Amino acid sequence: MRIVNINKVVTGQLLGKSLFNSKGKLLLAAGYELTNDILDSLKSLGYNAIFIMDELSEDIVPEEVIEDSIRQILSQKVAETFEGIKNNPAFEAFAPENIKQILNSDPSFKNVVQMQSVRQQVDMLLDEIISNHVMMFSSLPVKSENGKEYQHALDTSILAILIAQKFNYTKRELRFLGTAGLLHDIGKLPFKNLAEKEWEVLTAEEKFILREHPSYSMMILRGSEVNTFVEQTAVLQHHEHLDGSGYPQRLKGVNTPPRPSKTPEAGVIYRFAEILAVANEYDRLISGFVDGKKYSPSEAISKMIGKVGNWWNSHALKALTQVVQHYPVGCCVRIRMTSSHKYAGYSGIVSESNEDEQNKPVIVLYEDSVGGRITPRKYDLSREKLVHLEMIL
Repeated sequence: MRIVNINKVVTGQLLGKSLFNSKGKLLLAAGYELTNDILDSLKSLGYNAIFIMDELSEDIVPEEVIEDSIRQILSQKVAETFEGIKNNPAFEAFAPENIKQILNSDPSFKNVVQMQSVRQQVDMLLDEIISNHVMMFSSLPVKSENGKEYQHALDTSILAILIAQKFNYTKRELRFLGTAGLLHDIGKLPFKNLAEKEWEVLTAEEKFILREHPSYSMMILRGSEVNTFVEQTAVLQHHEHLDGSGYPQRLKGVNTPPRPSKTPEAGVIYRFAEILAVANEYDRLISGFVDGKKYSPSEAISKMIGKVGNWWNSHALKALTQVVQHYPVGCCVRIRMTSSHKYAGYSGIVSESNEDEQNKPVIVLYEDSVGGRITPRKYDLSREKLVHLEMIL
């Protein structure tokens, strides 16, 4: 199967992978024949691309980080957790500018997050990753706009765990980081009206309130379970930058490998937070949270590399490049350039990833440089010294 822009899907084609709504409920089963009405409904739900099954890609099986059934359960649980915070009547009773003060003093804000449920979600996620020896994150652009904050929380948690594995974090430490990944943005949820606005139309006061969301996240977490010091610290600092330009504390980093340490150093970004910051920013870029554009995996990494050493811990960012598929299996690419000049301008479908050199996957060529269909043929780009690909959507 392959990923196709929903505007290029032809009526009568078959859906390649089942689609679920933001709360994990089945929308459309794989194998369903696509009609104009179905495609219009998917567009209204915010789908930009979907998987299709056809003769060209019948032998291509996308690599998933976690099974659909597990993701379905986790998405439903994360949605329940988020909705519980978002619709908590205690938050609606106060003006946004007073929430921080109330979080510190009002007992009605205790136990807003059901931490036992969150722990179970993270354990389920960890068991799936560890038991299946998952090492790679497939950044597939098949996401609905509806409920994307739930998917962002889940994918940030997965990414943070995969990055931390590169630094030999224990399962207990991975559990801390996975929990922080799921809950890092819960401080935005009490301000759902502000969070839904475009950044450019917010007032200075509204921007200040939203930039304080790491503090709110930490305070909600602290009120829900006192014994969460590691998670609180990571959540509080996930928007800090190495050069001190981040928020809310304007901490600085030391740019050493983010191996786990017993206690945070005063005035220095916590190791867990440095990993969470990289995972969060990457998923924000590919999800369209930063500037409205959904970056491809390779574009997102290139954009982050431009800030390495200033914003991002270089060791954490290097680990990110090792755990993310730059060109996920099932996506279509165009060969812009190779060292041999072979197949320049040709298009193909990624059939196998290359763990050692992510920009050199195996592809099935199906179209020549002028758009003419050719007999499909496999080409292993690891043969080339230099490769420049462009993802097609």
